[in-house]
Amino acid sequence: MIDPLNPAPWFGPRGTGGMPVGAVVAFAGQVGTPIPNTASPVDVVPAATGSPPAATAQIEAWGWMACDGRTLAVSLYPELFAALGYLYGGGADSFNLPDYRGYFLRGCDWGAGNDPDAAARTPASGGTAADVGSTQASAMLSHKHDYSQSATPVTVQAGSAVEVPSTASQLTSVPVADDGSALTGQLSQKESRPINIYVTYIIKFTTVLHFAAPYRPNAGD
Repeated sequence: MIDPLNPAPWFGPRGTGGMPVGAVVAFAGQVGTPIPNTASPVDVVPAATGSPPAATAQIEAWGWMACDGRTLAVSLYPELFAALGYLYGGGADSFNLPDYRGYFLRGCDWGAGNDPDAAARTPASGGTAADVGSTQASAMLSHKHDYSQSATPVTVQAGSAVEVPSTASQLTSVPVADDGSALTGQLSQKESRPINIYVTYIIKFTTVLHFAAPYRPNAGD
């Protein structure tokens, strides 16, 4: 039996909870199709259904939406606009969500020195390189490879037979182990990355929502 005061399997009752607007979390379920940019957040559950959205439906019904960079109307999402402003783009009567698709997230350094290349970050369209929203390109830690040098060249007269010893190492097109055998790990020509798994980053856009009639889980019926 579904508790009408707590109908969602992954969020608490609508309009409750301690997450502030603008909070971002990793969500492991399907998020469905985003609602239109012009839709009012209080009308995201159709009145005809009379039931809460399924787990694979729109998470907007519970006050969250995917961080996909979409453009929103300031008048329809005033709480979220108060938190984000034009940091991620927009102007006048519209603003943009952050777009976290395909990104790893990293905490702001704020002068701690844990991000040694903080000065090389690219700012968000409405921010600075040192603050939230800035991005950083892929990189590998600088390193070196040991190799054997060729033996000293030998000068001989024309027509003389001579063998020139060499300790030059053979170059390979793939990384190799200490014994010279090719490593079998995956290679990418585009980025360096650890093993990872997809999630959807979602952002809280309001603290007060109301179901469209007749379903009202907080109405006590």
